[in-house]
Amino acid sequence: MGFLENAFQKKEDVPRGMPTALCISEDKSFLNSIRVHLGKSGFVAIVTSNPTEALVLAEDNRLDVIICDYELSQIDGISLFEKIQENKGEKNTPPTLIVSEKYASPLLSRCVTAGAAGLQAKSEPMDMIIERVISILEDTELRNELEMTATRRAVEGGTDLLTRIASRKHWSRRFSAESVASYRDRNAISLLMLSIDRYEVLEERHGTQSMESTLANTAKIIEGELRSRDCVGRYSEHSFAIVLPETPLDAAKAVGDRLRRLIGSTEFGSLDDPISVSLSIGVSTRPIGVRASPSEMITQALRSCTAAVELGGNRVIADKKLSGQPIALIVGEKSALQGQITASLEAGNVEVRVAETREVAKNVLENIPTKMIVLLHTGDDLSTLDFLRWARDKYPRAKRIYANPSPSPEQLQVAINKAGIHYYLSSSWPQADLSEFIEASLYA
Repeated sequence: MGFLENAFQKKEDVPRGMPTALCISEDKSFLNSIRVHLGKSGFVAIVTSNPTEALVLAEDNRLDVIICDYELSQIDGISLFEKIQENKGEKNTPPTLIVSEKYASPLLSRCVTAGAAGLQAKSEPMDMIIERVISILEDTELRNELEMTATRRAVEGGTDLLTRIASRKHWSRRFSAESVASYRDRNAISLLMLSIDRYEVLEERHGTQSMESTLANTAKIIEGELRSRDCVGRYSEHSFAIVLPETPLDAAKAVGDRLRRLIGSTEFGSLDDPISVSLSIGVSTRPIGVRASPSEMITQALRSCTAAVELGGNRVIADKKLSGQPIALIVGEKSALQGQITASLEAGNVEVRVAETREVAKNVLENIPTKMIVLLHTGDDLSTLDFLRWARDKYPRAKRIYANPSPSPEQLQVAINKAGIHYYLSSSWPQADLSEFIEASLYA
């Protein structure tokens, strides 16, 4: 038998003001933690690690919600949920949240097909899981009351002492709650990650106390520019995070650019020691109807913010394709050679971008931190190599590769002596050699 909190209470014994949750998991640590957090959040918690017992508990108790672990030894959590549905009937089965070690698309599809209310990664903070549980309650009045109570409790202890904005923990709670609400109400939601450029250099130049004051004033300005429902929090020592509910991508980019310009034009510090700062900003957006967890949005925004930093800072980047891998840009029209090079690069865990014209390529280089430039060249025209010469001067750190099935002696001379290429590819090259070059130049 599992251990129970107010267990086996019959329908007439449970106060209607307190929702009842049945929790099923063989993970004792998770079970203990969710029992405690549910109790603090106003739930009556019934917990068990036995699937057979869970079927009895689901039949004998009036439940408002079920939390079921997918990783069970005798039966997986979704199959157990289907058995509960079979016993109680689909209409009488309470909304059920499946929790799992991993948030995987095939598992999510199974949840949707079975009729579960959602899928949640167990790696998320317990507060976020509880907020998700509250969000799926069918009783609207009860759900709103619990959400208001949770928000009030978070506000009471959620302020960063230096900046006086939300702490990271409180901001994460708000982001989770807004994420759930936006999906439920079919609204877009956006996230901004903001980092003060060269903070360590500024701190060494102006001192810790002056930079802490600058950090606090920056937070105050940002908060004053946001809507009442938006939430800004201190994410790390010198970075902030902003959740923008009901905000599509273009609007989020506009907010980020407005904040970037405002902070960049503000002089901090004192008359004797003025301080100017700039921001690198990464944007991620979850459009209406798209399934993406808060952690996935944070990862994407952080990648874009890092890309902005690598490009010199003081810019806003919102690129959904960033994978965190080194990026190679192939410049040239679609061809069999382009396909072969793309396959070789991707086999080396390199993210590939393609630009058919030099104008598009320059735009990519301006907005994406590119580690490698591959120029496809056909014909005898030497002017195509002007792009590599330009890239050598503008982006000297990027590795330059020249690909030409049958180059003339003049083309090779210009490529080597004037464009300073790092590698040459003919129509048939030893793929192992290119792999070694990728490993040596991008991962060294």
